[in-house]
Amino acid sequence: MGDVSGATLVDRSAEIGLVDAVLDSAAGHLNAQHARLVSAAVWMLDHVREWQGDGLWTPEAYLRWRTGIAPATASKIVDVARRAGEFPACVEALGRGELSLDQLAPIARHAPGWCDAQMAGVAPRCTVAQISKIARDYPWDLTIDDMAAPDDVAACDDAAESDSAEQA
Repeated sequence: MGDVSGATLVDRSAEIGLVDAVLDSAAGHLNAQHARLVSAAVWMLDHVREWQGDGLWTPEAYLRWRTGIAPATASKIVDVARRAGEFPACVEALGRGELSLDQLAPIARHAPGWCDAQMAGVAPRCTVAQISKIARDYPWDLTIDDMAAPDDVAACDDAAESDSAEQA
């Protein structure tokens, strides 16, 4: 298909290979630009007095004013910026264009920082819905003591076997 540049547009006669290449390129560039906004938000969180002013008291408001982004997007950027130090591998993946802001936001909102490397590895292969469910619903604080005792597991296995015997 050849190289796709930032100026490549898709016309109606294009083949799927070109469409995929354009989507990959555009998404990668968009993700890298979101990483730039996250880095600016990290700076803003560290230098509040430099940017606060009349009507601009939150980093989200300042980002919305300066960039024209939606409130939800500004919230995602600031949420990621607040936890960027805990998720360096995920933020680096965002900067390389491998992870989207929409994939990273639920990680920053729900996951513990110790899972940074694991999430950076799995998140690029997941949809936003999948990574949101993982980040939100995974039992991050589960310990060995919380797991079912062997007797409980055996009872579950016995119940499953009796159910399948009844159905046969």
